[in-house]
Amino acid sequence: MVESMITGTPCVRKITHVLTTEHSAGSHMRMQNRPWYGISLAIDGEIIYKHNGNRFISDSRHIVILPKDQTYELECVRSGKFALINFLLDTDITLDTFQVTEISNPEIFLALHKKIESLFLSYQSSKYARTLSGFYEIAALIIEEYEKKRVPFVIKKAISLIETHIENPELSNTWLASSLHISESYLRKLFHIYLSTSPQKYVQALRFNRAEELLISSSYSISAISGKCGYSETGIFCRAFKKKYGVTPTEYRKDNRLYII
Repeated sequence: MVESMITGTPCVRKITHVLTTEHSAGSHMRMQNRPWYGISLAIDGEIIYKHNGNRFISDSRHIVILPKDQTYELECVRSGKFALINFLLDTDITLDTFQVTEISNPEIFLALHKKIESLFLSYQSSKYARTLSGFYEIAALIIEEYEKKRVPFVIKKAISLIETHIENPELSNTWLASSLHISESYLRKLFHIYLSTSPQKYVQALRFNRAEELLISSSYSISAISGKCGYSETGIFCRAFKKKYGVTPTEYRKDNRLYII
């Protein structure tokens, strides 16, 4: 989506909703085949979108672009209000996952959203043109922030390798660095610069994300989930999971149920 914004195509056909939503901590929801694209930013609070085993954080520092025609879960981890714009394009694009861009001046986005929301609810004859104008200002803001933080290809390749081989218990810095034809020290440096974490912490977080997703939305056994998350032994998985979450995988599954909307 951001790349499409940069190239200038496609164009927005219609802005369908401009609103401020509220969510309470602990609430879970599921969106089935989302009918619009969306742009969201937390005013205060935090939401986690869960899609295809990945987690995407929406808070006051991260703009999230929501994909059309995708099914996902939403979990509110901190109560608050969230600015949202839903829209349609003149030509649909391939956007099969969420895109998150950290922004340095969220107050600019929120001021633009407030302006657009007021226009959207007004009876001015020029409201559609002015709403689109404000929307493209937001698009420009996202593009500028994205360009500042564009991740180099080697990091994208590393992430792709990790996602592809996440079930492999032998996934290591040595293997990743060798596959990318770089040194382990350079691999660690790149992860710290662009992702603010280490390669192994990234792998561990991805494995826990997948474990959460499978525990909530699948009927796989704990042993099977352990294997799909890259653990060679179920006992090691269970101990690591309890250390992080304070409950066993079985207890987590029992306590977390999604409401379908």
